[in-house]
Amino acid sequence: MWKFGDKEGLFFGFLRLGLVLYFLLFSFFTLKQKQDIRGVESNVVHSLQRSLIHPEKLYSDPESLPFHISQYSPAYYLAVELALQVLGIAPEQHLEIRFLGRGISLVFLLLAVAYLVLTLTIRLGQSVWIGLDAALLFLMATLPWYHLIRPDALLLLCLSGAVFHTLGRGTKNALFSGLFMALGLATKMNALFFLLPLGIAYLTERRFKDLALAALAGVLTIGALAMLFWLQGHRFDFLQANIVQGVKNGSNWFLALQKTYSYFLAVVLPILLVLVWLYLNRLRPTKQHASSLVLNLGLGLSVVLALAAGIKVGSAENYFFEPLFWSLLLLSSLRKPLVSDSGFALLLLVLGVSLGGQKATSYMTQYYIEEGKADSNPLHEEQIRFLTSALKEGDYFVAEDREISLGLPTHAAMVPVDIHYTTFREKTYSYQNWIDAMANGRIRYWVGSRLPDSLYGATWAGKFVEIKPGVWESQIEN
Repeated sequence: MWKFGDKEGLFFGFLRLGLVLYFLLFSFFTLKQKQDIRGVESNVVHSLQRSLIHPEKLYSDPESLPFHISQYSPAYYLAVELALQVLGIAPEQHLEIRFLGRGISLVFLLLAVAYLVLTLTIRLGQSVWIGLDAALLFLMATLPWYHLIRPDALLLLCLSGAVFHTLGRGTKNALFSGLFMALGLATKMNALFFLLPLGIAYLTERRFKDLALAALAGVLTIGALAMLFWLQGHRFDFLQANIVQGVKNGSNWFLALQKTYSYFLAVVLPILLVLVWLYLNRLRPTKQHASSLVLNLGLGLSVVLALAAGIKVGSAENYFFEPLFWSLLLLSSLRKPLVSDSGFALLLLVLGVSLGGQKATSYMTQYYIEEGKADSNPLHEEQIRFLTSALKEGDYFVAEDREISLGLPTHAAMVPVDIHYTTFREKTYSYQNWIDAMANGRIRYWVGSRLPDSLYGATWAGKFVEIKPGVWESQIEN
C-alpha cells in the first residue's frame, strides 16, 4: 500500500497531496478575506482594539457606555494582543488586526493537528499514514472555523495537547496535561467539554499522583495567566459579567436544528453509528487498554454537552468539533481487525475529500466576491473622517456597519450588535444606562441606511436629524 510506484500507493498519495494543496489554498484565501467569515470575527477585533487603547477596558461594564461585551476568556486575547504590541499595529488598523489574528489561529491549528497525529501514532499505535489521514479529515470537516480570529484554534490545541499527555504516564505528562487543561479553561468556557472526561479518567484509573501534579500545573498556569493579565493593565472587575452573563442568549430548538444539529446528524452521528457497530462486534483496543476509558468518557461526555449547548442561541456547528475529535481517536483504536489499514485510510481520505468540497465551496465563492471589492467603502471613509472631526471626548456614535465602528474604535458604542439583540431580549443586562445616554445626548450620531424608531428600549424617532448622507445627529444638547 505504501510503496512508491504501487498503483494503490499512488492513488492514496494523490488524494493526500490534493487535500494538502486544497488546505493551503483555502488557508491563503481565508487569511486575506477582509470581512467576517463566520462567528462575527469583528467582535473579537473590536475587543482587541479596545484593549490596545485602554487595557482595562477589555472587560468593561456591559451596562455602561460604550456597552461593549467581550464574550471569551482572556488567553486568546492576550496572545494576539502581545503579537500586536510587538509588531506595533495600531488600534485603527483593523484589517491588519484581523489578518494577524487569523495567522495566529492557523499556527495554533497546525500545532493541534501535530498533537492529533502524535496521539494516534504514539498513544494508540496507528501508523503515521493513518495519523496524517485522520488529521486531513479533521481539517476538512472543520473548515473554516479554526482559521478565524477567534479562540477556537487555541482551544483545539489545548484539547489535543491535554489528551496526548493524559494518555501518557509520568510526571512530565501529568504536568503538561494540567497546563493544557488550565490554558483551555482560560481560553473558552466550553473547555469543560474535555476537562470533565480527563479529570474523571484520572480518578477512575486511580492515578491520584498524576491528578495531583496536573492540578498543581493547572493552578500555576492560571496564576501565571492572571499575573500576565494584570501586568498588561487589564482588570478583573467585569470578567464574569462578560464571559458568563454575555453568553446567556436563551435557547431555540429550531435554530439548533439549522445551525448545530444538522452538522451533528450529517458528520458526527454516522461515525458514532460505525462505533456502535464496532462495539457490537465486541472489539477492544489492541494497544494500551487504559486509553479506552479516557476515549469513551471523552466522546460520551462531549456529545452530551455539545447537544445541550447546541440549543443556545448563537451556537454553531463548531460545538460538535470536540465530539468529532474524540470519535476519530476512538474509531482508530477500535477498527482492527475488521477494517484494514488500507480500507481505513481510504475511508478517511474519501470522507476528507467529500467534506472538504462541501464545507469550503461556499467560502471560496465568498472570497472571490469580497476580493473584487475595494479595501474600504468611500462613503464609510467619508463618514469616519466626519465623525473623527465632530466627536468630542465622551461622545459616542452607533453604526449599522461594523467597518465604521472598527475604523473609529475610540468612540464606537454598541459594537457587538448581534450579542445585544439577544441579551436585550433575554433581559441579561439592564439597559437603563443606554436609555439615559440617549436621553442626555451622549449618543451623538447614528450611521446607517435609515434611522430606527427605537433600539434596545431607547426611542430614537424625532431625536435625530440627517446632516450628511447616512449620518444622523442627535438634537439633544449634552
